[in-house]
Amino acid sequence: MYGGMQPSGGYNVEIESILPQAENKLLVRYRISGPPAGQGAASVITYPYIIVRVTDTAVAASDVLFAAQP
Repeated sequence: MYGGMQPSGGYNVEIESILPQAENKLLVRYRISGPPAGQGAASVITYPYIIVRVTDTAVAASDVLFAAQP
């Protein structure tokens, strides 16, 4: 999961859940969080991401749905 361009360091991509859906699809719920308030962060553009491997499933990459969580 790619979090896109962020204005500073300290951003994080977290997987909240991976759930099976109808028609052999997967739903990945994720959250992008920023640096904690009051904590210093590098003043540089960053591109946070996370790589997750899901085994024991026959779901094609095109059948994985992503939903951002607040």
